[in-house]
Amino acid sequence: MIAHDVLGGQFTWMPAQPAAPPTVHYFGPDDLSWQDLGTGYADWLAAVLAGSLTRFYENLRWLDWENEVSTLRPDQGIHTWPPPWSAEGQDLSAASRKPVPIDELIAYHHETARQLDQQ
Repeated sequence: MIAHDVLGGQFTWMPAQPAAPPTVHYFGPDDLSWQDLGTGYADWLAAVLAGSLTRFYENLRWLDWENEVSTLRPDQGIHTWPPPWSAEGQDLSAASRKPVPIDELIAYHHETARQLDQQ
């Protein structure tokens, strides 16, 4: 893992296939799946520093999110209910939001993905 976001999304640097060069992948709390971003670490980091996250996260932000996020400790994330992967949770401004340990939030998303994949 190279980074995580406040909603429990994760960025990793790993090969898309065995023996392939590694690329940055994102596990999103809105769809509970891995997406290959098709870029190397240095290019991803340069894009992040240049402001690419604004468009990347446009569906995962709500009015005044900056102020809410600014009060969190580095080991915290924001749990939303209903969750962003559900139809009811698509509008995060209407969702209930509360700070939780980021490790628990990431584990919750991965466990949910595992359970949904088994159905």
